Amino acid sequence: MQRPHANAHAKKPGAKPGKVSWVHGTKEVFFTSRADEWQAAEEKGVVHLGRFYTKITNLYILKYGLEMQDNEDLAEDVADPTDPDAVVPGTENLSQEEAQAWSEKSAAIRKRIAAWYGRKYRGLEQRDKELFAGVLGALQNDGPAYPRRAQPLHFYSRQYYDERVKTRFEKAWETEQARAKALEQEPEWELKIRNTVTRQ
Repeated sequence: MQRPHANAHAKKPGAKPGKVSWVHGTKEVFFTSRADEWQAAEEKGVVHLGRFYTKITNLYILKYGLEMQDNEDLAEDVADPTDPDAVVPGTENLSQEEAQAWSEKSAAIRKRIAAWYGRKYRGLEQRDKELFAGVLGALQNDGPAYPRRAQPLHFYSRQYYDERVKTRFEKAWETEQARAKALEQEPEWELKIRNTVTRQ
């Protein structure tokens, strides 16, 4: 059943220019509402996670179909399907070639869904772990935290940042942000990019 689509750019006139994530609007609600289910499957292992992705892919196709473009969304949200094993309307009598094409498209969607959940939640988990490790390390000493001895890199950065580092860093940072946006990934930490440029 075809449902009216809405354009993501039209719904957000003040949005920043650039590539819009394919998960937005009702699609973002659809996926994030199952975050707890994803977490439970993640903790149980690869087999359970694979079953979760297959189930969510089937539910997604039942709701949105196979042909929705990345910048499109439902004009009005509708209730989520509840039976992942339901037959998708219009697929009852497919030819062998049509069935093959349908299978390839659904597999591609499943891959994108898995990648989105991994970036969205596994990436956050990693950042939380790094933050916790940093806080724990700071609390391990009972006494006051003394400043670390400055390294040659720090002296160089303070002394020559405006003259030798700033322009190259800003260019490298813009390049990294563009790369990350094109791949729908988080960019490398800004400080890491700056230190890399300073060392060069």
